[in-house]
Amino acid sequence: MPQALVCAWMVLAPALAAGAEWPAVPLPAGLQAFDIGQQMSVNGVPMQLRGFVSEAAPKVVATEFGKVLGEPLVRNEMGGKIVLGRRVGAGGAGELRYLTVQIEAAPGGSRGVIAISDLAGAASSSDRSRDDRARWMDRLPSGSKVVNQIQSRDGDKLSTYLVATNRHALRLNADRLITLMEQDGYALERESESSQPPGVALFFRGEGREGMAVVSRSGPTHSTLVLNTITLLKDFR
Repeated sequence: MPQALVCAWMVLAPALAAGAEWPAVPLPAGLQAFDIGQQMSVNGVPMQLRGFVSEAAPKVVATEFGKVLGEPLVRNEMGGKIVLGRRVGAGGAGELRYLTVQIEAAPGGSRGVIAISDLAGAASSSDRSRDDRARWMDRLPSGSKVVNQIQSRDGDKLSTYLVATNRHALRLNADRLITLMEQDGYALERESESSQPPGVALFFRGEGREGMAVVSRSGPTHSTLVLNTITLLKDFR
């Protein structure tokens, strides 16, 4: 199933990286934290992500975070999740960052995500992101809209994740992606089709790079394109 393939690929995608020093975030006792993305760019905003699990209930975890993070701390509840937020860093040039902690119930306790957004670095990164979006908009079928764009780096691995939508048929989108990937140095290795739900999965490989694309229906008139690529930077030095 294409949707299952997308989920699997996102789980197996490499951890992230980009360059600047990130402030250390104090954690409550008893939390088990793990890296999701050391550094990444989400729609032009540099970001660091960490996940965590706890045996304590969400409200208890939120209270403990409040103790270690200090005030001022913004608190909200949205969709059954507790969201904490505050500015972090020294506040000087290049130090404007915002911390968000999202907590929700999980079997046996709680789970959540800690995100630090580099607001100062967003301006320069957003220019590059805008250029990348424009490049894809020019190449994808007419009327396509780029919904999400993520770039991440883990050592010598550069990972990209792109989501776009349009009103064209699955086959037209699949054929266009094959052409675009060939232009970027990829060769189609294999193709897999699914009828329930309707979709096409495409697997690509090139020198020092690989990719996977899934085109699926997202309603009676829309198609969704999801593209993941991984490039080994050492092969291009």
